[in-house]
Amino acid sequence: MKSKRNASLLWTVAAVYNLRFHLMVSKCFTPKGETHPRLCM
Repeated sequence: MKSKRNASLLWTVAAVYNLRFHLMVSKCFTPKGETHPRLCM
């Protein structure tokens, strides 16, 4: 039971990081992203 919970938690964390990564990349390649050069690093 505990391993199942850990697996779902891991998937949730992975999804959140994946979403944040996509947002970071989209900001990096949009003209508005130039105002946030720190996000591209």
